[in-house]
Amino acid sequence: MDKLLTIVIPSYNVEETLCQTVESLLVSDMKLRNLLDILIVNDGSQDGTLALARQLEADNLGIVRVWDKENGGHGSTINVGIEQAYGKYLKIVDGDDWLETEALEQYLRVLVTTDADMVATDYSWYFMNEERYETVKTSTLQYNITHSFCDIWSSYTFYMLTLAVKTELLRNQPIRIDEHCYYVDVEFDTLVAMLVNDILYENINLYVYRKQRPNQSVSVEGEVKHYADHERVIMRLIDWYVDLKQELSPERASFIKCSIKKYLRRQYHMGLDFPKEYRRQFLSDLSRFDSKVKSISNELYKVSGKCIVVKILRIFSFSEFVYAILSTGKKIKYFFKKITKENA
Repeated sequence: MDKLLTIVIPSYNVEETLCQTVESLLVSDMKLRNLLDILIVNDGSQDGTLALARQLEADNLGIVRVWDKENGGHGSTINVGIEQAYGKYLKIVDGDDWLETEALEQYLRVLVTTDADMVATDYSWYFMNEERYETVKTSTLQYNITHSFCDIWSSYTFYMLTLAVKTELLRNQPIRIDEHCYYVDVEFDTLVAMLVNDILYENINLYVYRKQRPNQSVSVEGEVKHYADHERVIMRLIDWYVDLKQELSPERASFIKCSIKKYLRRQYHMGLDFPKEYRRQFLSDLSRFDSKVKSISNELYKVSGKCIVVKILRIFSFSEFVYAILSTGKKIKYFFKKITKENA
């Protein structure tokens, strides 16, 4: 039977959560379940992830597969998924997240009837420390309508966890995701935006994303460790923009430019939350990064300079003292915002 949807599960030391992830994908309708190709990509795990994955494969023959590889990072698992997928569509579900099973069944029924390049949904955050869910609406776009990329590029945000994309679009182009690098979901999102023409947005709350995980890359601790990877990803997007700008439609070029502007802003702001003992090295690296951006693309350098924090940093030559003031200002702003919200 032809497979409709490959769900790639990047898996590194997820022994405690992998079973929940896979079981959430096993819809009760067997006709729909047989349309699934669940590909667990073990990324050199050091715990019992591989043994558990093999057991899940044995228990669900023809539906669950395992690909075992040396550790190469999240990007390497995505690349394997693209190359090895059987399904018409491809979706990424991390081995410590899961999908709402009934919503997946509904989603599969949609995929059976559409030929859109991409099918997007809403999702939920699960706050582990508080054991609560929060629904996140992906877009203000109208539900159950197929939209043209050219019509929605400026109002829609691409998120890996919200979408499935035609596998052939990803496979039949030369770009692959960076390996041994954090934050590569940014590359994947941008790559998808460079490829899709029509986007179906469905009123389905599908993906559940765990927040407050230890060592999460978007935590302050994770950013302290991996901000250089975030810089590396931005430079990759800049290279794409510079190299491909003339080949892309004006809408796609503008989308990449807007994405770069957003992630540049995040890079300059990232250290505002760092403990003070890490700021000096961060600012030294940030100054070097700033010069590198200017040398590669003066256009993007000027765009990033419209941000007030960036403007101040450049004026004061990335002063540690000035950055400390900006950090304090951010904390005060957050405090008053929180008080205002609580009293509303």
